[in-house]
Amino acid sequence: MLQPLSPADAVERCERIMAHAWMVRTFVKHSAEIEDFPELMEIVRTVFDASRALETKIDDPPGYLHMLRKKISKLRKAAEQFAHDAPLASDHTNFKLAVVSMRSCVRELEDVLAAAGTVPSNRDLVRDESAGAEPTERVHFFQPSPEFRERTAAVFEDVRRQILEGSPPVQVEHIGATSVPGAVTKGDLDLLVRTEKQDFAETVDRLTKLYAIHQPENWSEEFASFKDESRADLPVGVQVVAAGLAVDHFVRIRDLLIAQPELLAQLNELKNSFEGKRMEEYRLAKSNFFEQLLK
Repeated sequence: MLQPLSPADAVERCERIMAHAWMVRTFVKHSAEIEDFPELMEIVRTVFDASRALETKIDDPPGYLHMLRKKISKLRKAAEQFAHDAPLASDHTNFKLAVVSMRSCVRELEDVLAAAGTVPSNRDLVRDESAGAEPTERVHFFQPSPEFRERTAAVFEDVRRQILEGSPPVQVEHIGATSVPGAVTKGDLDLLVRTEKQDFAETVDRLTKLYAIHQPENWSEEFASFKDESRADLPVGVQVVAAGLAVDHFVRIRDLLIAQPELLAQLNELKNSFEGKRMEEYRLAKSNFFEQLLK
């Protein structure tokens, strides 16, 4: 067991451990065996996801440790799955040692979290609204007016032009509630950037220079999200997906809601049932709704 660590010391140690995990990822991703055993991509995606999420918190040690606590169970599960799949792909010593290394990384990360103790970041703090503390984020909806839809359409075209300028070949789609006539909305605009798998990293790197990273805990090698913080009057979100993969479902959802009024009515009813309630509860219910829709 490690001696107690300060948040800053814990982050420094975690970064060294994650460097080893990244090398395992790199070895597996570029191995010849990946062609015949695509199951090995799970460890590649999981390490990438964790690394990208953690790097956004590098200057916020409590936030970094909070993010790691959210990611550690996925890393542990992926490491165990890798231990199962790797021997099926190859009996080479490189794969055997990669399994040992990945398992060691997870154990050492867990030890660091234990040594750092429970150090809450600002997002961890439970606020008592009755005591006058900062309230929990609540969700509110409205039926957009024709004027609001016109403004949303104009902003969409403006952001679309910005994304396409100097970008690899991509498709930019209007998604979310404002793309569906009759849908109630929170008042934000969502865009989808569809890119070929081989252009995904380049596209994400370019958008990182234009917009703020959003919800990095959900990032993967096939999905990323941003927000345009330069528009105070209209929140703008940008989702990026590798076209044709499992995460590329946003346009399908939009088109289903437009084509089937009964589905839109169900979604509007769900939204209205969460009026004034906690945002995280609404997001979970909406996610479940879309999962059922896509089945």
